[in-house]
Amino acid sequence: DLGTSIFFNRSCSELIFSRLPATGLLTFAAVLVSILVSFPMGIISGIKKGSVIDFISMVFALLGMSMSQVWLGLLFILFFGVYLGILPTQGYGSFQNLILPSLTLGLPLAALVTRMLRSGMFEVLQEDYIIATKARGISNLKIYTKYALKNALLPTITIIGMQIGQLLAGAIIVEQVFGWPGLGSLTVSAIGMRDFPLIQSILLTTAALFVIINILVDIIYVVVDPRMSLN
Repeated sequence: DLGTSIFFNRSCSELIFSRLPATGLLTFAAVLVSILVSFPMGIISGIKKGSVIDFISMVFALLGMSMSQVWLGLLFILFFGVYLGILPTQGYGSFQNLILPSLTLGLPLAALVTRMLRSGMFEVLQEDYIIATKARGISNLKIYTKYALKNALLPTITIIGMQIGQLLAGAIIVEQVFGWPGLGSLTVSAIGMRDFPLIQSILLTTAALFVIINILVDIIYVVVDPRMSLN
C-alpha cells in the first residue's frame, strides 16, 4: 500500500504499475538498440585498433556521449517526422511509435558501451594468456569470442546494468519529448502538481528497481565468469 495520490485520487501503486509496462518496453528496446550497435563496433574496434572502423567507432562514441538526449530527440523528430514524415513523433501503442524514443535512449548508451567494450577488448588481447592461446594454434574467432570477450564483458555489464536501472526509473526527458506514457511522464506530472504521496511512491519504486537490477547484474557476473561465485 503506497498511499493515495492527491491529484489523481487513485492508489499510487495502481498509477505506478499501470505506467511501468510502457517504461519497461522502452527500456528493453533502448538496451536492444545499444547492444546491436555497440557490440559489433566495440569488438571490432578493440581487435582492429587504429583502423578506419576504429576511427568511425570512436567518432560515434564521442558524438553519442556528447549529445543531449533532448537535442537528439528533437533532431529525430525534425528529420524523420517533419521532413521525411515516415515515423510518428508522439504516442504509444505501435512499433512505429517505439522507434524514435528507443533510438534516442539507445544510441547514447551504445556510445558508452562501445567505448567500454573497445577498451576492454584491447586490454585483454594484450594479456599473456591470449598470446599463449595464439601460439597453440587456436583460431582467432575462438580467441576473440571464448577468451577475450568473456573477460572484457564484466565492466560492460556493469555499465549496462546501471543504465537499465536509470531507464526503468523513468526516462523523464525522452518520455516528455515523445509523449510516452511511462513512469517518467508520471513523475513530471506528480512534481508539477506537488503530489507528494505519489512522488514518494515513485522514489520508493525507483530504489527497489535499482536494487533488483544490481542483484541481476551480480547473477550475470557469475554466469559470465564462474570465478566470481562466492562458492
